[in-house]
Amino acid sequence: MEFDEIILQEVRRALINDSSFSFRKAGNNLRQGICPNCGERECFVNLAKPWRVSCGRLNNCQWSATTRELYPEIFENFKERYPATESDPDATADAYLQHNRGFSLSKIKGMYHQGYRKKSENEYFPTVKFIINQNCYWQRIIDSEDVRKNGAKTHIYGDYRNIGWMPPEMTFEEGDTIWITEAIFKSIAFLHLDQPIKSIAALSSSNLPRDFIKANLNKKITWVIAEDNDPAGHKAAKKYKQELEALGERVKIAFPEYGEDWDDAYKDGKLTASYLNESFYRGFLVMADSYQQKAFFHYCRYQFNHSVIDFQNALYSYKINEKSFDNDPKNKFKYPDPEKGWDIPKEKIDQYFTCFTSFTTIKEICPCKPEFLYIEKDIITQERTNCFFIEFANHTPSMLFSNDGTIYKSADNFSNGLLKHTGYAPFTGSNVELSILHKRWFHKRIKFVQSVPFCGYEPKTGIYVFPDFAYHKGQHQKVNKHGFFSFNRNSVKCTLDGFNFVKGVDDFGGNWINDFYHAFDLNGMVLLAWWMGTLFAEQIRAKQDSWPFLEYTGAPGAGKSSQLRFMWRCLGVDGGYEGFDPNKSTLAGRSAQMTQGSNLPVVLLEADRHDDGTRKNIKSFNFSEIKNLYNGGTMRIRGTKTQTAQTNTLKFRGGICISQNAEVEGEEAILERIVHCHCTKAHFNEENADAANRLRDMTALELGGFLHAALSNERKLFDGYLRIYKQLHEKFMSQDNGQIGNWRIIHNHAQVAAWLWQLPTLFGNKISGDQLNKAEEHIWSRAISRKKRLASDHPLLEQFWDIYEFLNVKNSSAGPVEVLNHSTDSKQIAINMPSFQEIASHHRQNLPSSSELIPLFPASKKHKCIGLKPTRSKILNKIIKCWVFRNEEDKQDE
Repeated sequence: MEFDEIILQEVRRALINDSSFSFRKAGNNLRQGICPNCGERECFVNLAKPWRVSCGRLNNCQWSATTRELYPEIFENFKERYPATESDPDATADAYLQHNRGFSLSKIKGMYHQGYRKKSENEYFPTVKFIINQNCYWQRIIDSEDVRKNGAKTHIYGDYRNIGWMPPEMTFEEGDTIWITEAIFKSIAFLHLDQPIKSIAALSSSNLPRDFIKANLNKKITWVIAEDNDPAGHKAAKKYKQELEALGERVKIAFPEYGEDWDDAYKDGKLTASYLNESFYRGFLVMADSYQQKAFFHYCRYQFNHSVIDFQNALYSYKINEKSFDNDPKNKFKYPDPEKGWDIPKEKIDQYFTCFTSFTTIKEICPCKPEFLYIEKDIITQERTNCFFIEFANHTPSMLFSNDGTIYKSADNFSNGLLKHTGYAPFTGSNVELSILHKRWFHKRIKFVQSVPFCGYEPKTGIYVFPDFAYHKGQHQKVNKHGFFSFNRNSVKCTLDGFNFVKGVDDFGGNWINDFYHAFDLNGMVLLAWWMGTLFAEQIRAKQDSWPFLEYTGAPGAGKSSQLRFMWRCLGVDGGYEGFDPNKSTLAGRSAQMTQGSNLPVVLLEADRHDDGTRKNIKSFNFSEIKNLYNGGTMRIRGTKTQTAQTNTLKFRGGICISQNAEVEGEEAILERIVHCHCTKAHFNEENADAANRLRDMTALELGGFLHAALSNERKLFDGYLRIYKQLHEKFMSQDNGQIGNWRIIHNHAQVAAWLWQLPTLFGNKISGDQLNKAEEHIWSRAISRKKRLASDHPLLEQFWDIYEFLNVKNSSAGPVEVLNHSTDSKQIAINMPSFQEIASHHRQNLPSSSELIPLFPASKKHKCIGLKPTRSKILNKIIKCWVFRNEEDKQDE
């Protein structure tokens, strides 16, 4: 493979600076890097040819990865690195074919040129363009980012039925061997071998270049059908073999290793004579007409007298009667020697096969094909489970199946596990046959997949993981058929059930933003900004330590629920979801709910309701529970099932939104963590009612593109946030003039305002500077309001003290007497709540209920609360229970 010095230097720099490896340099080598598989300091790479990093523990680990896999960004962005010029119009295509595909330009120059594919009016994607004939050509988009935008990386223009691509000036000679592949790059790979192979590309598995074949009939050519090693390739190979043999042509079948393309094998340096020989064996194996024939080819290759094979998605065991087989004088043909190649006449194979079957017992041992895939490792509990992919002989849909390691203890255990998950498919093989499968599955390096028991951002890998899709650094992936995602060296899967995220349309237009602004006014803009910022809560806390709570209050009918349901639909969550009531669950239940998402909102509904005494086994929710979540704290610590002192920590990774009618009650430390918006009906009119109705009718499928647009622009949004936050924080501090004087309040509101100014990244000019300026001013006004709220008692508490002062002192013949304060100490106020309620009712005063007031007492500022204490009443001359406060007015008199 050829690479220029620029890429070489970038790869070397990336390896040296990669903290996950932490290599130690020794001359021209990097050694003692931390292996991502086994964790030992055994990784090494040669800086002269830094194309593969490997673990030195050959017997115990065998981890290895190419630097292309580790740092794909270095091998991409060709249109920026190597732009086409007037003097070199093919510069981008040349660089792609040389540095990404690993081809030698001296061998292929002139076979292609650089083309372009139109994306929009002013946007074009550079491509590699191959001419098939005067009416047909093939294009491949070069840059990965352009592929993601376009959705399809290749396209054929024109009719290519019965034709294909062949290298210019290639001829078909008498007795040639011609390989037929599915794609152009696969055929080009064969031109790069030490002994080049003639190859033509059919352009797809559904096409056979019949025109080339018919033009060269009866030349004793051997046609090697070299399709991809997948179900479509298998089906096509069988079909085309029959067709060519019907024409009297000689045909061979070859397949690359499963999951690999011919050009991939070339890039990895594996496309050798030995690899090609093995590819013919894979052809025999895949094309076997019966399980007996497949068992025979398996025996020929591995020479096992007792083994297990699969055929048409069922498992079979074969066992040779060794004594009879070795002693039979008629036995002239034991097996073909695979070292001599697989170019064996059919008559010879038939003789071998007859001999093999006469001494072999073959039986079905499982009506499905379980294939071990990987081990799941829970990132929180560290529990490990084995994951299998199961395909069925009776064409039942395939399924994933997970179980712990005890499934391998015996054939009965394995059978019971299969029966439990499939419902009908037992394993009837022996312990020996289970051992054969176990050794086959685990003789090579095991793949580990991290299972994430929540949705959203996984901080160690930097991946946003959901059940059906994932994002990493703006790159999107759909879940593969094996249930996980792979980004570079990290493989993850989401194991959370319950939340259903609809992906939404790819092309996010954001045309609804004006309706949103008019329907939900400035409070809605604050909600939208906070909601988008919460998608980056963990990154924000990593830089700034905290992310504020959003309090969204308002009278019934003010539109809180409509707005919250709309915001959930913007994340692809439908079904009218709004949030959950923390008072309807236990602490354990609340902890589970609030740790289901990472970088996702948690909406607490009507949490201001208090315990009425009817829920004996459920402790009422208190906002003090969530104080530490401002910094992303711990929700709960629970013990493990082991006999050790090990524990698992449930960590909060999202953002808290509090939606209720009344304002949050609580201590100052809670209140100053809040950005508060209060919804009213003041802005309602006929025009914005129509806008609200249009928003209400939009589905999660239509709106879910918001989440994907945000995650696609992860780096751009977060970098922009940090830049704007710094400017806004300085601005808010300079315009404070002592109105607020609280750093945390200014910090919280500057954070939300900074995300407000990121909205144009997604909505473009659909949102105006005037709208953003008004929303920023609104956020500043909310900061001032928050300071006033902290400096005074809760409105209900203020009402309580006003009524107390109005009713407490009553004139009598003996002079003024107190009727509410039972304390004999002038420095204290002692209030008996039942007595207070009775007197207030008698005087027709609207005193809030005890359930509303009592939780507010600890935060009282007018008179500091001491607590609920037995008190000798100076009014009743007996001991009663009273709420005791320090008399701050008496203190002032002193």
